[in-house]
Amino acid sequence: MKSFLLLLSILILNFPAFSQTRNNLSITYGMNANLVDIHGAIGDFGYTAEDGKSIGISYIRSFNKVFSIETGLFYSANNIRLSTIQVPRGDFFYDGVVKMLSVPLYTRITFLKYLFAQGGFLLDHQTNYAQSGVVNDQSGLGFEMGFGGNCNFGPVSIFINPYFCRHALNARNNLIEGGAKLGLGYNF
Repeated sequence: MKSFLLLLSILILNFPAFSQTRNNLSITYGMNANLVDIHGAIGDFGYTAEDGKSIGISYIRSFNKVFSIETGLFYSANNIRLSTIQVPRGDFFYDGVVKMLSVPLYTRITFLKYLFAQGGFLLDHQTNYAQSGVVNDQSGLGFEMGFGGNCNFGPVSIFINPYFCRHALNARNNLIEGGAKLGLGYNF
């Protein structure tokens, strides 16, 4: 009886080692270069490429070793610069910041154990549209796609995720980002 209880105790204590973790919660930090696509508009204005940063929390639910879905909540601040020509004074530059809250919904495909590709939609809300005034409202539906690498060290995971993102698909002037996210997560 004692050996049975000892064996049962060892199995119960080691049960988490036998189970596959299906959830991941990560803190994510991102850096990007961005520009505004004016869709071939003709005029005396344009946008120059600037930088941006994002921070957020992501949640990944794995259904098997290959397929997962990802969601979360992200805050980003993207610097933009509008340049115009005004006669007779010449070029004028207007700097602005587009601040957004984004909720992504991505599918994620894992391959070669450590690599993944992800893509899907973003639901964006520009929090400072009235103050920025340099670009159209970026609230609405956007999309993102990327690839990356992920390593697990027990319950802890780290990842890097280069990505391409386009916001406000319904707006005349879209904010476009290209950058990389770094993340530190917990598998449970």
